[in-house]
Amino acid sequence: MRILLLTALLTGSLTAYAQVDLTKQITLDVKEVTLDKLFEILETYHGVAIAFGIDNIPNTLKISLSVKNKTIFEILQMVCTQAGLSYHVIDRAIVFKYSQLNHPHKTAKALTVNTDSSDVNSGIDSLITDRVDSVKLSYKYTIPNEAEFRPPKPVRRPDMTNLTIVPSLFSDGNKRSKIGCYGAGVFFNYAADYNNFHFVERNIAFQKYRVDWNHSMAIGGYIILSSRIYISLGGAYATKDFVLNYNYQVLDPDDPFPIPNQTKVKVRYLEIPLTLGYGILTRRKYSLCVAAGFYPSYLIEKGEYTTYLNSGNPSTTYFVNANRSTIYSGTLGFIAHYSIGNGCGVFIEPGYLYFIKAVNKEAMQSNSSLYRIKAGIQFSLFHKH
Repeated sequence: MRILLLTALLTGSLTAYAQVDLTKQITLDVKEVTLDKLFEILETYHGVAIAFGIDNIPNTLKISLSVKNKTIFEILQMVCTQAGLSYHVIDRAIVFKYSQLNHPHKTAKALTVNTDSSDVNSGIDSLITDRVDSVKLSYKYTIPNEAEFRPPKPVRRPDMTNLTIVPSLFSDGNKRSKIGCYGAGVFFNYAADYNNFHFVERNIAFQKYRVDWNHSMAIGGYIILSSRIYISLGGAYATKDFVLNYNYQVLDPDDPFPIPNQTKVKVRYLEIPLTLGYGILTRRKYSLCVAAGFYPSYLIEKGEYTTYLNSGNPSTTYFVNANRSTIYSGTLGFIAHYSIGNGCGVFIEPGYLYFIKAVNKEAMQSNSSLYRIKAGIQFSLFHKH
C-alpha cells in the first residue's frame, strides 16, 4: 500500500518535536492547482515544510481553495476532503492514504475503527485540542478482499534535518519585524558595461571615437517591504572611458608640429543607485525580479592622455573639462537570485541604463546609454520565514 506522508507539516505539530503551529491562521487563494503545487505554495509562502511521495499524488486532481484567516489544521481538512484522502497517527507520523474504495491499483474493502476522542487528542496541546474536538476523526484501514486484517506497522519519523527550508530572497510575508519590514541585507557586485554612447561627428572624416567595455563595483543594502517588493540603495565606483583615434599619417618625421595619434579620456563617477524591485517568480531557493531604478552619478576623477606620432606632451585637455560633474540616468533590468544558504545567495542582473544628458558635452550627444550586466553576492542580516 503506497502512502502519502506530510510528516514535517503535521507530525512535528502533534508531537513533542513541534515544528509548525497548526493553529496559525493564514490566507490562501488558489484555483485549479495540483497537490504538489499547493504543497509548494504552503512551503514557500507560509513556512510549512512538506515531504511526500510523488507517485501517490493524483496527477489529474485539481484543488481550489479561497480562505481567509483559517488555521492550517482547517485548511488540511479541506484539502483531504477534495483529494479523497484520509489519515491517521502512527507512532510520530501522520500517514495519508486514499480513502476511496475504488483505489486505482487494487480492489479493497474498508474497515472503520472508531476511537475514543481521548486517544486522538493524546499528545496534542490544548490549543489544537479545541479544534480537533469539533471534527469527527476515524482511523480507516484499507485491506484487500478476503485478506486477514493486520494493523499497519509503525513508521519511523523522518530525519527533519533534510527538510530545512532554504528561503529565497523574499520572506514568506507572514510576519513583520519590529522595524516594520520582512527582511534586510547587504550586497556586493561587479558589473561590466557595454557603452552605447552616441558621439558627435568629427569635422575630419577619418577621426573616429571608440568606446569599449567599462566596469563598476558596488556595495549596498536592501530592505524587503513585502513578500514580493524590495528597495535597495548602494554606492558604485564606475568608469566612463572613451577614446578618439586620429588616424593621421606622418609624411615628414622631422616635422616639429605635434601630430596626435590617440586621445584617451579617463572618467570615474560615484554612482548612487536607488532601485525598486518586484518578484515576478518566487520559489523556495530562487526568485526572478524586475527592477527599475534611478542612478545619480557624481564625477570624482578625470584625466586625459594623448600619444603623438612624432613628439609632444601626453597630458592634454581636449575633452576632459567637458565631462559633466553630475549626470542622471534611469535603469530597467531583471534579477535572477539563487539562495546558497539561509543567510546568503548569488544573483545576476542584466539591465539597461539611459542617460538624461550626455556624459561628455564636447564628444557625445544627449541620447547616450549603456548595457550593464551585474554579478554579485547577497547576505541577509535578518529574514522572516
